[in-house]
Amino acid sequence: MELGEGFARTPSKTRTKLAPHIYIDTSYYRSQYPIDRFRLRALAHGVASRGVLVGLSAAAALNLPISSTTKKIQFAGTCTRSFKETENRYRIINGTLDIATPIGSAETTDYLSTCIDVTRWEGIVEGLIITDYCLSREAFSIEELRDEVHDCQHFSGSSILRELAALACPGSQSPQESILKYNLCDVVLDCGVSLGAQPELTVPGQPHTYASDLWIPEVGLLIEYDGQGKYSDTATQTTSSVILAELNRQKLLESLGFTFFRVTGDVVKNTDYLDHIRNLILMMQQYPRPFHSELAGGGFAIIEA
Repeated sequence: MELGEGFARTPSKTRTKLAPHIYIDTSYYRSQYPIDRFRLRALAHGVASRGVLVGLSAAAALNLPISSTTKKIQFAGTCTRSFKETENRYRIINGTLDIATPIGSAETTDYLSTCIDVTRWEGIVEGLIITDYCLSREAFSIEELRDEVHDCQHFSGSSILRELAALACPGSQSPQESILKYNLCDVVLDCGVSLGAQPELTVPGQPHTYASDLWIPEVGLLIEYDGQGKYSDTATQTTSSVILAELNRQKLLESLGFTFFRVTGDVVKNTDYLDHIRNLILMMQQYPRPFHSELAGGGFAIIEA
């Protein structure tokens, strides 16, 4: 099997060993982020093992946004050789896997199968992050995801897959937004309300519709995640102009009765916002505020009351 660009078969003082008989320039390797080093190791083992990368290793090779980079490399081997670094997760019959996708000189499971495997093996949060990412980039559709989950109903971890099919949608723009959506599930269930994503808000007299990351339709609560890159300078807009446009959007929607709640920072480490949102929903249920619910449509229903 041919090597991918940047890899070498022979050792030297300036190269780091990534897998049996696979080396890479040490200075280049050390300059990479942890996720990129994990991806390089996964690709190297995919080439060395002549197998198919699966699970988090496949996700890394496919450039999906995973958080764990300390796991052993996971692959489905097509030969009897095994390495200490690896964990076999599939049993391949006749040396082939019909869901394999070539990535350079290595192969991985396809996007949908990778999302299914990561969810089963690593948990709903890790699986939801990469599934939302794939849906937003049209790697597969929600219908294809639900069909695959149905086909896996007799597998171990099928209950987590059903949860994945219910929560995943193409609206999430970042891993933090996917985690926020997951964290809000218990809150909305406790309060007996629904949770939606990416509603389209049509404002009379405006040439275009507005959207919100998440919302509680019963009380008109719009929940926004403000990530680090949201207000950064771009080629067409400055930070100040983005902030001004966002404030004008918020004021316009608030004038129609909607309520905004903004979440910033790390939604994993700091979860104080969940109590604030819970208390806000309860207060809005006790003291309802009229809002133009007829202006909201489309989007995705995550949890229905």
